[in-house]
Amino acid sequence: MITAMASRPVKVNRHSYFRLYLRHSTEPIPENVESCALVYAKYYDAARRTLTLVRDVYVSLNSTIDSIHPAVAASVGLPDNAQLVCNEELQAGKYPPIDTAQTFQAASLQNGDVLVFSLPPGDGDGVVDTETFMADMHNCFPIEFRDLDNAAEPGFTLQLDARMRYRDFVGRLAEHLQHDSNKLQLTQPMPPDQWRAVPVRPSKEKIASTTSNMLKTCLRCKYSRAVLHPVLYYQKIQLPIEEMERLDEVTVYYLDTQEGMKIQKHSIFVESDASADGVIKQLCQRVGVNPAATQCRLVTVDCKEHQVTQIARAEHMLRSLLPNRYQDWDLRVEKIPIDQQTSNPMIKLVQVQHIFKSAKRVHGIPFLFVIRQGETIADLRSRLQEYTKVADDEFAKWKLGYAEQKVEERGTIVDTEVEVTYKADDDIVEHSDFEIGGARTWIVLDHLDKTPRDAGFSGGGIKIHN
Repeated sequence: MITAMASRPVKVNRHSYFRLYLRHSTEPIPENVESCALVYAKYYDAARRTLTLVRDVYVSLNSTIDSIHPAVAASVGLPDNAQLVCNEELQAGKYPPIDTAQTFQAASLQNGDVLVFSLPPGDGDGVVDTETFMADMHNCFPIEFRDLDNAAEPGFTLQLDARMRYRDFVGRLAEHLQHDSNKLQLTQPMPPDQWRAVPVRPSKEKIASTTSNMLKTCLRCKYSRAVLHPVLYYQKIQLPIEEMERLDEVTVYYLDTQEGMKIQKHSIFVESDASADGVIKQLCQRVGVNPAATQCRLVTVDCKEHQVTQIARAEHMLRSLLPNRYQDWDLRVEKIPIDQQTSNPMIKLVQVQHIFKSAKRVHGIPFLFVIRQGETIADLRSRLQEYTKVADDEFAKWKLGYAEQKVEERGTIVDTEVEVTYKADDDIVEHSDFEIGGARTWIVLDHLDKTPRDAGFSGGGIKIHN
């Protein structure tokens, strides 16, 4: 005989359909089928923590539930007189107990209902009852973990409980990684309907937060009925998670001129009242520079104009340096070259900017450089080439000029214009060229922009450190 069981209707594209499951059965169809019901019996083995579909059976609605105990017991190798307890499988996660002394009709059982039988729960260690086991099975699902620093690489999968609290959840992850659970941070991907290539939503350490709450935004897409495989990204952090979330996260760039102009991006955590000196010391420790033996400075860099806009004093408060929502600048820490560490009337600190054919087409990494009174442009070019580590054949294509910002006021309208004057190699550098009234003057290097399109403002590849 073929028995059938239908699932609840599913609506797709304004149409409803049923899933029909067929299986072969040796159970004969009773003649008075109207007063009978086809039920499915499962057996839960508490000792082995296994659930098995035992059989399907036609029962009289007026008979008691314990009348099928012998048939179920025989199917799983138990004595005919074994005492069994019963739970009804209503829906996912709900398995209420049923009094087996009542009739099927009194228990409101009907065709297709599923009953889960088991031996009465004992007092053994680790033995759980049917309700607990079924709830655990329903709430257990695989989660893939990936390293945030290698987000494109495949990770590993753990079976975790959706009811876990944050601490228990991270504890299981830390146990697998053999890492301190207090120094792990989880990051959620964006919801599928707002998908981005990089996960950008860190999960806060909250004692009341559960696994299901943490993953609810990334499990289902509102434009699709499909439940996606949950993915979480983990990151090994330097500070305990509670301390890190108490601090302010600040993005600071480090300019490395040892092997050319290279930018490193770092995320550091500082107190809300941190000073510029504190930021410098923390970042120097991150990049392996001894702040006591090396003089460094913190500058602000305009990302749009590609100019250094301010040199922060050591006591400068960090919150006064951070941009607001209408500003676009970065914080950058850099070593102070030896020739900039001494006060000498024969040298002057000026800004160097990269352009291409026009002062409006800026690019690359702006930096501060000293000019020497009376030196030739050829000497200045030679020192600039040594500082930027540019090859001879490439630097020969670069032109050097002075850029002067002129301001013209016409009533309430203020117009600014940048005028570039290119210099020959035998021209002489004069400090007075950079002290023209109230106008602002700086050096420009005019050359082709070879910055990769995905490199950002830095003018070169960015190595990200967290």
